[in-house]
Amino acid sequence: KRAEVLSEIDRSPTLKFAKSVIDNSSVALQKKYGLPGKVLKPNNKEDRNYFSETLVDKFSQYLPVEFMKAAGFASVNATDLNKVIARGQFFTGNDFKITTENYKEKERKFSDRERKIVLAATQNRGFTQTKNGVVELKDFGSTEYKQYVEDNFDGAEYIFFQLQEMMKNSPETIPAVAAFFNTASSSSNHLIRQIAIPRGVDKNYLKFEKLKNKAAKDYKKGSISEEKKKELFKEYKTEKEHVWQQNQAGEYIFDMMASENVKKPGYFQFVKDNFYMLGLTAYNNNKLKDSKGIYGAPYDLGNGMTQKFNAALKEAVKTGDFSKVVPSLHRYFNSPVNNNGGGFNSNTLTFDGKPLSEVYKVAVDTKFRNTETQAFQNELIKEQLLGEKINSQKEINEFIGIAPLKEKAATSNNNMLPVEIKFSKSEERTNSNVLDKMARVDDNGQKEELKFSKSLDLNKDFNDIIENKTGI
Repeated sequence: KRAEVLSEIDRSPTLKFAKSVIDNSSVALQKKYGLPGKVLKPNNKEDRNYFSETLVDKFSQYLPVEFMKAAGFASVNATDLNKVIARGQFFTGNDFKITTENYKEKERKFSDRERKIVLAATQNRGFTQTKNGVVELKDFGSTEYKQYVEDNFDGAEYIFFQLQEMMKNSPETIPAVAAFFNTASSSSNHLIRQIAIPRGVDKNYLKFEKLKNKAAKDYKKGSISEEKKKELFKEYKTEKEHVWQQNQAGEYIFDMMASENVKKPGYFQFVKDNFYMLGLTAYNNNKLKDSKGIYGAPYDLGNGMTQKFNAALKEAVKTGDFSKVVPSLHRYFNSPVNNNGGGFNSNTLTFDGKPLSEVYKVAVDTKFRNTETQAFQNELIKEQLLGEKINSQKEINEFIGIAPLKEKAATSNNNMLPVEIKFSKSEERTNSNVLDKMARVDDNGQKEELKFSKSLDLNKDFNDIIENKTGI
């Protein structure tokens, strides 16, 4: 079973939750206990009844009723069983209501703390809140919110440990636990998604959320058409992005429980450190892939993790040593993404109330901020994520005297590009991007301009730094 899970860590990413991985792990665990290996199916009435009975009779002895959030099992207003089944869920709204009432009657006594942390882990997550009619960001850096984060992960750890113990003590419940995990694909409010609590946003996330909110109100008042509303929603699209992809995280968590590792050092801490959400505009989220190779070799991290992240996690699961794992943030800060228009702006992308440039000690004064400096900041962040010991603030301070000249060269080089491939004013560009674009111009008439352009590639000091940091 462990070998199967390890191999799946390296698989090609998919958008849907990897049901087959959970089912295979569940069957293997059941066989370990001498059971035939059962997989529950929503379209099977006996399986639906079994799931309901297991929740009422068994889950209720390990978890308080606060665990029974509809998003994990059903759609509250769903009345059409066929539609429910098509979504991969097991219960209509009414069926789930009855199951929950029976669950509450049979649950054992739980402490107030147990109920509180389970509720925290199952609550719907939002990046914004409305106060006095005004939409504003939650204060991710506040003492109150940090306690909320702690309660969330305390609740998640408690839930996973209780499920681990239940499967160990009552192996017949294993198919029901697997079925619960598999319903994560049917709702964005499912527990396995919700424990990834919001921790920060990019610069324009709140602005775009407000503009979408206004468009929705204007449509409701009749001042704009539905078509216009859709147009505005597309223009101001945002993403609530799981930094560590939810499908892989779910597989890891189920295997952690099946292997009885929830309380072993490193295992759940990895979830706590890496499973969270960032609020991004679509513009920034799109930097996670460059399928056309505009900024270098094509890459796609839109629905998957970096190879270094996967390899390090695979080794940690294999050995139990999590000291050399790579943080999930490496998906956002790696050389291909960093070269995509300068990558993510660490000066304005926040985590727990602070810009990432401050978290990783690469902050610079606003007058020194430009695309080249941003790309270099990101390379320094990447090195730290990969475990390198560097004096990041010292290195960025040494760099900022060179970067403005480099940006000037990028502008000069861009001016030499043929009109049909020149970067637009709205496009972010680094000098290496411009030069790469020029290099791809297969036209003899441009070769002399390209040669001259590269002669403007600044001084040896800058080139040595770039070569050392990026390999460019």
